[in-house]
Amino acid sequence: MYEWLKGPGKAFRDPLPGSSNYLSAYDKQGNLLRARRNQGRDKEREQDDDDMVLLDEEATMQRELDEGLSEGQREKNAIDRATRRADKEDREAREGIPRERQGDMRPYPLNQSFRSQPVLSESLREQLYTQVVHYKHDIPSVAATFGVDVRRVAAVVRLKTVERQWESEVSDMCIIHSAVLMIPFKNSISLEDTYMVTHF
Repeated sequence: MYEWLKGPGKAFRDPLPGSSNYLSAYDKQGNLLRARRNQGRDKEREQDDDDMVLLDEEATMQRELDEGLSEGQREKNAIDRATRRADKEDREAREGIPRERQGDMRPYPLNQSFRSQPVLSESLREQLYTQVVHYKHDIPSVAATFGVDVRRVAAVVRLKTVERQWESEVSDMCIIHSAVLMIPFKNSISLEDTYMVTHF
């Protein structure tokens, strides 16, 4: 067992960020199968995406307003740019490793009919939350734009809302108690800090 943990099992000690880590995605030596495939990318398309993504959002919105685009078209373009930004961040977070294939989404290799859903990256979850809460887009259109199930978008929005609420409550509580106790709790939401605050 220790030989496996030091060899092929090393891939499971440090999992890929934002990726499922199922045995079916690796060969017997612990090499990621999809990393060997699809290494060559279309450089021209990547450069076009980078140019589009790197544009200043406010300047682009002003330019579209000056060109006389309709509000619906400007909104659609803003969602497209947000999608491209999220894709670029996702590529950078994955360090060039492609997304999971259908074969990589089988946690049980002997059960060929079951496939799990891909893991949503933190940047994509943040984009979904921003589009629904801040830009007031409806959930079905955001789900269609980002290619995520409507139920998952709704769940992401609910969880992000609870997370933000919890962060603000714990942060406020820690700041109040740190002023009294002279303990440096600032923007900390760990369970240990919460325990210390409630028991002192």
